[in-house]
Amino acid sequence: MIELKSLTVKRERRTILHDVELSWPRGALAIVGANGSGKSTLLRAIAGAIAIDRGDVSIEGRSLQTARSDAQRRLALVPEEPSYPGHLAVRELLELCAGLRCAKVPDDARSRETLAIIGAQRYETLSLGQRKRAHLLFARVGEVPWWLLDEPSDGLDARARESLFEEIAALPSGALVATHDPVLIARCDGVVRIVDRTVVRER
Repeated sequence: MIELKSLTVKRERRTILHDVELSWPRGALAIVGANGSGKSTLLRAIAGAIAIDRGDVSIEGRSLQTARSDAQRRLALVPEEPSYPGHLAVRELLELCAGLRCAKVPDDARSRETLAIIGAQRYETLSLGQRKRAHLLFARVGEVPWWLLDEPSDGLDARARESLFEEIAALPSGALVATHDPVLIARCDGVVRIVDRTVVRER
């Protein structure tokens, strides 16, 4: 379960998120809202990638405030535009991710397929769709139960999008997905919308 209690995030005196309350037990939850509403900020706050001004995040009972490392080991954040060294090949980046997480390189069928196609290519040469596939490959390192995905279907063709849906459905616990993609939203188990700096449940 992922729980947010009175989550508040500010940037340069501006409140981005205010007293957000959310409890999501399992499955895929779509996070929707206008551009600039705070979807990416919410995912980054849950992952501990940015500071929280007030409140707390709990990942399967582990508080981000008091058990940060333990909480973060239970999720993988896939930003919309990650920053990776462009000169490194996808396989090298995968091995780097595995080393940082003290985990093995994933050896499932999807990972092998992705590596066969783009493993030898430098990250800076990848198309948008190929980068999205690489990001999901990196997220598989460590077999974490939760994924936090920011616009994961952008640039994917129909086959790759269907593979994404299957991967999200197969996660041990689930995923929080910030997206504008109506097909992805429809495939999620629930939907929340960010309105006026807080979260409103839609489904």
